[in-house]
Amino acid sequence: MLFVAGCHRSGTSFLSGLLHEMANQLGLVNPLFADSAALPATFENSKGYFESRSLLQANDRILSFFECSWDFPWLGQPDFAAAQSRAFLAELRADLPIHTRDHFWIDKDPRLCLTSEAYRHVLLRQIPLIAIVRHPIEVAASLQARDGIPPDRGLALWAAYNLALLGQESGAPRLCLSFESFASPATWPLQRLSSALSALWDEWLEPAQLERLSPALVEQVIGRSYADGQVRQRAVLQTRLTLPPGVLLAETAVEAWQGLQKRLLAGDLTPGVRTDSKCVTVALA
Repeated sequence: MLFVAGCHRSGTSFLSGLLHEMANQLGLVNPLFADSAALPATFENSKGYFESRSLLQANDRILSFFECSWDFPWLGQPDFAAAQSRAFLAELRADLPIHTRDHFWIDKDPRLCLTSEAYRHVLLRQIPLIAIVRHPIEVAASLQARDGIPPDRGLALWAAYNLALLGQESGAPRLCLSFESFASPATWPLQRLSSALSALWDEWLEPAQLERLSPALVEQVIGRSYADGQVRQRAVLQTRLTLPPGVLLAETAVEAWQGLQKRLLAGDLTPGVRTDSKCVTVALA
């Protein structure tokens, strides 16, 4: 059982696809990615989303219950433990039959940055989570290109999603990766990813399979995606983003990103750690 999360346009489909392929290499079958259960590929994600319809629909229902949506998220996490919230979340359990079973699966949705804590009440367990983060200017540019979201709003979404993701006390990511680290073979997170997956998938793998889950296997799987150009196309998005003059938000978001990058490189991203809180204050005030 594993969730994959990160702000929209941050590489969550790419990361989920890598994990899916590594699982396939080890003989682990993900029942959530059957043709009828998975979101189909689109122009924006030609390789597919590696995301189940059922999780997407459940997350949209959670956001709607609290009068929010993916592009208008809450600023402070709702009280998922309140009686009315728990009753609603319990109802969602019937819509996620595969997720409730005690077997191997991987699922992904950017909305999990906001909703992952709610699944303790839906699935009655804490699902481990691997996350990916990306430069705020690139995320905002991609949101503008795909959805027509104004740049300042895109930066605000980056701030809200990542603060929600990294500010969790109990459901913090087991591993948080930078999309930039996949841009060059010299910075691929081979050891970090293989070590994290060995710990997370230990109960599903035989000793021989665990031995195969090595940096060499991770390198092989990432290498295929790299050869396909999935992570080398990130080029000039940053230069295409036009911000109104005097926007403090861009500077603040980049400053927060730089601090986050230092923590990621140092392996110092502990549960409950927060990026610069003034970023979200400026972003969504």
